[in-house]
Amino acid sequence: MGSVDFPFNPLSVALGADATFVARAIDTDKPGLTEVLRRAAAHGGAAFVEIFQNCNIYNDGAFDFVRDEKENRLYLKHGEPVGDTGITHDETDFATAFALSRVTYETHGAVPLGVFRDVPRDSYDELLTAQLENAKGDGDLGALLGSGDTWAIA
Repeated sequence: MGSVDFPFNPLSVALGADATFVARAIDTDKPGLTEVLRRAAAHGGAAFVEIFQNCNIYNDGAFDFVRDEKENRLYLKHGEPVGDTGITHDETDFATAFALSRVTYETHGAVPLGVFRDVPRDSYDELLTAQLENAKGDGDLGALLGSGDTWAIA
């Protein structure tokens, strides 16, 4: 019978965690999925992609309303209106991406697909490399270790 609890929205969670790349695609939509995955791979840093994929064991047919009925898809295009939501898509604006993450088939009769958010930010690797370079300095570890007590305990 499934869980009686309300499921959380993975896109809203990722956006709330300040993810810099957030997208959604359907496994059977080859052009849409390919575009989303290419952009995710090209994004500097981590990327979050939700993929609607059927599971005939656990939740068979859960996404049929959007997999089989293409009129229930809202493809996101930067700078263009998103269906009848009244929202013009802006991949760089957090509030727009979050608002679109809350659009569902139940609330609007269609589901947004594509890239919700894509903003540049230094990746963890870049930040760590810069920190290590900054920490190298000209210090002498031997002199530091042989310099005597560095604090007094009273």
